[in-house]
Amino acid sequence: MNNFDYKKFVFNAKAKITENTEMEEAVNPELDTKVLGYIKDLAKFYEYSDQDAVFAIIQSLVRQGLYNPK
Repeated sequence: MNNFDYKKFVFNAKAKITENTEMEEAVNPELDTKVLGYIKDLAKFYEYSDQDAVFAIIQSLVRQGLYNPK
């Protein structure tokens, strides 16, 4: 079975709030590696460039209502 630690992922992915209530970027190198690997796999599978694979992912998220670029 998958060794994915959901609690660790959520903890690491949340942005930290400073005293001034400004948001800091959450850093999760493991997530970055997984996302980059997925993009490269998708690009290879469909014979896309990496940038075209990113565009395809964004368009899919928009169509499903999971991302609003505006």
